[in-house]
Amino acid sequence: MRELTIKERVIAFGGFKHQKELLEEVISLKLIKEQAQKVKIKGVLLHGPSGIGKTSAIESVLAQYDKLHKLVITPRHLVQAQGGMLQKLQEAFKLAKLRQPSILVLEEIDFIAASKQSNKELFYTLLSELDSIDESLHNLLVIATTNRLDDVDKSLRRGGRLDIDIRFDMPTSEDRYEILKVHLSQLPAETIVSIKDEDLIVIARAASGFVSSDLAQIVRNSHLKAIKERSSLEEGISVALNRSHLEAAIIEAKPLSIQDLLVEVPKVRWDEIGGNEDIKFQVRQCVEWPLKYPQKFELMGLKPPAGIMLHGPPGCSKTMIAKALATESGLNFIAIKGPELFSKYVGDTEKAIREIFRKARLSSPSIIFFDEIDAMATQRGSDETSVSDRALCQLLNEMDGVESRAQVIVVAATNRLDIIDTAILRPGRFDRLIYVPLPEVQAREQIFRINTKKMQMENDSDGKVKIDFPKLALTSEGMSGAEICLICREAGLMALTENSNIEKAGMEEIFLKQEHLEKALLGVKNRGKQKVGGLFTESKPSPFF
Repeated sequence: MRELTIKERVIAFGGFKHQKELLEEVISLKLIKEQAQKVKIKGVLLHGPSGIGKTSAIESVLAQYDKLHKLVITPRHLVQAQGGMLQKLQEAFKLAKLRQPSILVLEEIDFIAASKQSNKELFYTLLSELDSIDESLHNLLVIATTNRLDDVDKSLRRGGRLDIDIRFDMPTSEDRYEILKVHLSQLPAETIVSIKDEDLIVIARAASGFVSSDLAQIVRNSHLKAIKERSSLEEGISVALNRSHLEAAIIEAKPLSIQDLLVEVPKVRWDEIGGNEDIKFQVRQCVEWPLKYPQKFELMGLKPPAGIMLHGPPGCSKTMIAKALATESGLNFIAIKGPELFSKYVGDTEKAIREIFRKARLSSPSIIFFDEIDAMATQRGSDETSVSDRALCQLLNEMDGVESRAQVIVVAATNRLDIIDTAILRPGRFDRLIYVPLPEVQAREQIFRINTKKMQMENDSDGKVKIDFPKLALTSEGMSGAEICLICREAGLMALTENSNIEKAGMEEIFLKQEHLEKALLGVKNRGKQKVGGLFTESKPSPFF
């Protein structure tokens, strides 16, 4: 592999072909072609999520124009300026006007544009400098970037200032393929990349939700894996990077766009949840099928459900089902507890909900899981402070998808379906209501077995386990899955405390007995039976689509 020159590395920018062509066209019209000064364009605003590649796209395009003078100003330059931010900004525009044809790049312009309240003088200086550019005299173009478009004052975006918007959406599968291909081509010359094009296409599809900086880091991490693998072999062997290295790096990575919202989901598998086979099937049917078989859904004219509501008594694996769905599907998973969203400041709760859905769309396909959704979706008028009313209205707006939901599935769990506002349960919002009941006898036996399988148990003379799981399942009628898990933990502690001197007890002396489980069962309060009449009842079957 030939080492690329610095200029080649800069120009080689993968993906976003349309955005680059549009930027090149603006530069050519404004600064390159004959009578370019007569083109009435002062500025361009590039906006999109952090790390998506706005700055890299600018560098890639500008590297093609050797005769243009380029000046870049970042927030760090302004903050560290000896003469102050105001003077630094004025000097930048003055220098750009002196060295024509020129391009002035203002990175993270929201730093200035959002300071209208905190630093009016800096903001109005920027407006004044933009207004001072005379298209007939100044062969100058301003290029600004932001990942916080809402914070950019609208007065900056009108004609005669930042005239043209160039939007960077999340990279498509084709963009991700091009980005990965470029970064792989820039690895050191001694690295042998053994990845077929068709394999790279598959990997690019699997990297949904990742932006350019994420993909660059994935390539770096996969290269490190290949180096570590080489170091265990003979010296002098070239570094060989293959598909497995890239796939492993993707599994370990988290998209930058939702790193602050992503939670560490425990690796819960479907077979770790006792019983509820029909419920597991329904959940997978709603979430996994539309993503795995989109062409078949299109063939039948079917749209996937917008949301799934899991409801039923406490401790019946509703949250576990959501975690298993996240683990098994491999989708980006954003878990939110209803009460966590509330803020005493007006507007903050609604803003938090908007941000969750925005980031879920950026990282789609993804799952938003609202645990205890009853905290934010109670019947309107029931909250004197009206905070939950405003939160519910915002949630309804997001679920109605004024903008495309872009493969975002909403899953919610509640113990109190009776207090949920009926507006959120209508078709198009939570299409599927799934009742998660207390476990039946077979499910209870499975839960006992699952939660004790890692424990050392008492055996008979034939080496068979002496625990009577069917009996335990029968005697635990009315208990929830969470209570059975607690019984198993308490029984395990009893097995440990049975030895008066646990430090000196041999490993073979510690084991779980039937009596431990029976004693723990009697000691755990059967909360599943303490139900308010009619609260936990199965909902009527709802149509799938």
